[in-house]
Amino acid sequence: MSDVTGSWAPSFSLAFKLLCLSRLLAAIYSNISDCDEVFNYWEPTHYLQYGLGLQTWEYSPVYAIRSWAYALLHSTWAGVMEMLVSKNKPTVFYETRGLLAIASATTEACLVDAVVKHVNPKVGRDLFFMLFMSTGLFVASTAYLPSTFAMYAVTLATAVSLEKPGRLRTYALVLIYGVGSLLGWPFSAAAGTPFAVEELFLSGRRLMRLRHLLEAIIATLLLVLGPMVLLDSTFYRKLVVVPLNLVLYNVFSGADKGPDIFGTEPWWFYLLNGSLNFNVLFPMYLLALPLQLLPANVMLGIFSLQPHKEERFLFVVYPLICFNASIALFIARSWIQNAASFFTSRTVGRRASRAFAAIFFAIFTVLSLSRTLALYFHYHAPLDVYPQLHYRVPTGSATSSKEINLCVGKEWYRFPSHYFLPDGVRLRFLKSSFDGLLPKYFEEHHLLTHVEVTGMNDQNIEAMDRYVPIESCDFVIDYTPPNAQFHPDAAEPLYSLDEEHWVKHYCKPFLDSASTARLARAFYVPGLGSKSWGEYCLLKRRHVL
Repeated sequence: MSDVTGSWAPSFSLAFKLLCLSRLLAAIYSNISDCDEVFNYWEPTHYLQYGLGLQTWEYSPVYAIRSWAYALLHSTWAGVMEMLVSKNKPTVFYETRGLLAIASATTEACLVDAVVKHVNPKVGRDLFFMLFMSTGLFVASTAYLPSTFAMYAVTLATAVSLEKPGRLRTYALVLIYGVGSLLGWPFSAAAGTPFAVEELFLSGRRLMRLRHLLEAIIATLLLVLGPMVLLDSTFYRKLVVVPLNLVLYNVFSGADKGPDIFGTEPWWFYLLNGSLNFNVLFPMYLLALPLQLLPANVMLGIFSLQPHKEERFLFVVYPLICFNASIALFIARSWIQNAASFFTSRTVGRRASRAFAAIFFAIFTVLSLSRTLALYFHYHAPLDVYPQLHYRVPTGSATSSKEINLCVGKEWYRFPSHYFLPDGVRLRFLKSSFDGLLPKYFEEHHLLTHVEVTGMNDQNIEAMDRYVPIESCDFVIDYTPPNAQFHPDAAEPLYSLDEEHWVKHYCKPFLDSASTARLARAFYVPGLGSKSWGEYCLLKRRHVL
C-alpha cells in the first residue's frame, strides 16, 4: 500500500509472507544459544511426547517453578507433527520450531500493519525492514523460551494498543498480556505498564476505564490462570500457582538463592548485547528514549538494574526495539530534511533525508548479515554433529538389553535435547570443571511428573550422582581447541586426542573464541584472518560396534 504522498508500505499479507520466510530460515539455521532452553523446555516436552527426558530442579514438585501447561502446548503440536509428517525426531524438532516461526511472523506482521495504519506508512515500512533483517529477531523468534512466547504476546498487544481506545481494546490487551505473562514469563507483565498508565491516568472517564480494566483482569485470571493451576496441580499432584512460585523465588528468596547464584553481569550488559544484535538500530533506539514511554524502555530499565542478566530476558521487547528505532529514524530524517531545506531547497532536503536513510539501512543490512552468518558458521557445529548419532548407532539398539551411553563433559551445556538422540541412547555426564547442579532423568513413565528425583536443590549445589566414569561411555561429544595436547590426568581431558581409546567418527569446525579476536568472532567476513578453529567431534570407543 502507499499513503497520499506515495510512500510505499507493505500490506499485512506481504509482511507476513516475507517475515515468515525469514523466521522459517531462523527455525532451520539458528543455534540453540541457551542451555536453559534445552533442559527446561525441550527436555520436558520430549518427556511428555516419548516418556524420556532430563529433569531440572525447577520441575521438582518441591519447588514447582515451571509450568507443565507451557510444555504441554508444544508437545501437543510436536505429537501432531510426528503423526502427520515424520517420526524422525530431529525433523519433529524443526517442525516445532516452524510453529514458533509462524507465530512470530504473525505477531510481527500485525505490528507492522498497525503501525502503517495508525502511526505512519514510512515508519511501518522501516519497521518491517528492521524486523526482517535483524539478527536479534533471527535469534529470538524461534527460541523455545517463555520470554520468546511473551515476545509474541507483547508484540501483538502493542499492535492492538494502537487501535482506538474502548472496552474491547482494554479486554483484548489485558488478555494478551495475561497469556504472555501467565503462560509464558511473569516478568513480561511489566511491558504492560504504559498501557496501564494510559488507562488509569492519561484518559478521561477514569472510573469507567478502571472498571473495564478490573473486569478484564478478573476474566483473564479465570480463563488463563484457572486452567493453568488445574493442570499444573494435576501434574505436580499438589496445589501450585507456578507464576507466583517463579516470582517468589526470583525476587523474594534471599541472597543464597534466586538469580544471584546463577551469575551476574554489569549494568552495561544489555547495551553491548543490543549493539551486537541490532548494530546501528540500537543507538537509534536509545535516541528515542527521551521521546517515548514504550514497553521496550520500561523493560530495558528494569532488567539493567537486576544483577542477573541474560540475553533471553530482553527477547520480550526485541520487536519493540525495532519499533522505537523506526520512530527515531523517522524523526531524524525529518530534522535532516528540514535543516537541509532551510539552508538550500526542499529538493535538496528530500535528497539528504533519503541519502541518510539509504546509508543507515545499508550499514544495518551489512552488519546484520555479517553477525547472523557469524553465528551460523562459527557456532552451529553441535546441531550438525549430534544428528550423526542416528547414522552411527546400530539398528535395533532401541530393543537391545544394553543401553548406549553418550557422554558429555565440559560440553554438557551445548546438548541440543533428546530430539537428536536415537532410541536406546542415554545422555551421561562426565565430571568437568563445572560445579553446579546438573539435571537428572525423569522417572521413565508418562505423567510421573510428581515424583521427586534425588539430589535436587534450589541453590545450584553440585550433586555427584549425576556423573559416570569414562569407562561406561560408548560415545563422547567433545570440543578440542587448536594446538591442544592430551593430558589424561587433566580435569577436562581432550578425549579426541586419546587415540588409544577413541576414534573420531564425525567432526565439524568450531570457532575457538578464546584465541580469536573479538570482531573476528562477532562478525563473519569472508577471508578475514585471525580466526582460530577447533573441532567439535562425535567420538566412538574403539571396541564399540
